[in-house]
Amino acid sequence: MFLLSKLEDPNRPLLGINIKVLKVFGLLLPKNVYMKMFFICLHIITICYYITQSIETWFVKDDINKLSNNLKTAMLTNIVTFRCLTLLFMQNKWWGIIDYVTRTDIFNRTSDDPVKVKIVSESTNYTRKLSFGYYLIVIFNVVYFIYEPLYRYFSSRGKDKSEPLTFIISSWLPFDKCKMPGYWYAYVIQIFGTIFGGVWLAAYDCIVFSTLTFFKAELKILRLDSANLFGTESSTARGETVTERFKDLHIRHMDMMKYVRDLNSCLSMHMIMYMLICSLILCVSAFEITAQTKILQQLLKAQYLFLVIFQLFIYCWHCSDVNHTSLYLSLGPYESLWYNHSTIHRKNLYILTAQFSQAVVFTAGSFTTVTVATFISLMKGAYSFYTLLRKSEN
Repeated sequence: MFLLSKLEDPNRPLLGINIKVLKVFGLLLPKNVYMKMFFICLHIITICYYITQSIETWFVKDDINKLSNNLKTAMLTNIVTFRCLTLLFMQNKWWGIIDYVTRTDIFNRTSDDPVKVKIVSESTNYTRKLSFGYYLIVIFNVVYFIYEPLYRYFSSRGKDKSEPLTFIISSWLPFDKCKMPGYWYAYVIQIFGTIFGGVWLAAYDCIVFSTLTFFKAELKILRLDSANLFGTESSTARGETVTERFKDLHIRHMDMMKYVRDLNSCLSMHMIMYMLICSLILCVSAFEITAQTKILQQLLKAQYLFLVIFQLFIYCWHCSDVNHTSLYLSLGPYESLWYNHSTIHRKNLYILTAQFSQAVVFTAGSFTTVTVATFISLMKGAYSFYTLLRKSEN
């Protein structure tokens, strides 16, 4: 938590940490032309390296164990590559979302209403804990991927020189990586590829989760403000004050829905690809676990499987949580003192309630919504693929 506190940005109290990480690794491109070109070249080199994993699939297609391991890592890096590309090509939309979230979050923080301040404080604490935990999980997996080949090399190769060399990632390289010093060259290249992939993965996911958490908090605040539309029993609002509150709620909700659609457009195609690839990764990982005879190797494979399941679940959970909160937004106006006011205000209330009835839905392409129910369906589908793979192997 100390390291994350050093990354805090007082101008962006909610997303400051996530934005700084994205900037350091060039996913949010700087304005300086030379630095921008540097990061673009760095991204191209890293993506080209990830493509070599798919090329390696052709060379290991005859060995089922090598093929399954290659497919597992290649599919994960394909997800990372696609996230990087969508973030780079949709910079304007992402900056629009970030500026909107920051502007609205600061406005809510300066409110005199202690309930609003509590909602904002809880959402901020949640995003900090989630980011910290998520970065820890990703760092642990990156360290494990880097350390495992070294451990095998110095433990197994020291006793048996015929033991095959192991790599961080199964990728094709334009030199013989199975002989010295090519092995160490490949190992160093793979370290950089693994670190960048891990950071890209964590940074992208954390800013998405933080933004979704903000939308949930904003929906709660909109409901609270609509419930206080006509004031309280002891301090009733009337006339132009009520009209201004109607306008304010209408504009705030319209703005929020605009940026919800922008976020959905950034995530939609990524999510359909993510769901399909995660299903295949789950299937392959489960197959590898049952194929292993050593308990230690089964635990290590299970740890990778847990990471993939956790990633997919947390996306579905947050999207489902925002959707569920939006379904109760239309109750806010009915919780106000509408029955004490004129017919004109009641008609306006009816219009506002109809506007608030729009559900916030995040989609995976044009195929399905991103919800917990979808996650469960994917788990069932992955298990069916796994069963089919086991039967074909037998």
